[in-house]
Amino acid sequence: MVKIKADKRFRDRITKKPIKAGTVVEADEERLELLKKHKINYEIVEENKGDSILDGNVSEVVERLVDLESEQVSELIEKEKTGKARKGVLEHLESLLAE
Repeated sequence: MVKIKADKRFRDRITKKPIKAGTVVEADEERLELLKKHKINYEIVEENKGDSILDGNVSEVVERLVDLESEQVSELIEKEKTGKARKGVLEHLESLLAE
């Protein structure tokens, strides 16, 4: 997620409410793609540095867990155990270590 400021008015895809040009809003990849598709330019005003590979639901996290070194996997296991401790994420991470 990033915070952006668009140069044109657009309608929020979820709330269906209009967003005025210049308003700072949060944007995920899907919103950024839609803005590009509709030729609406935007400026990134803030990147969320707290975003982690472990953010999101289990299936989103599992999709991102590719091409990791065993050391990275071990660190992610510890982060997940001290964080949400989701069974599906932990099982997948442990299966990556077993490979």
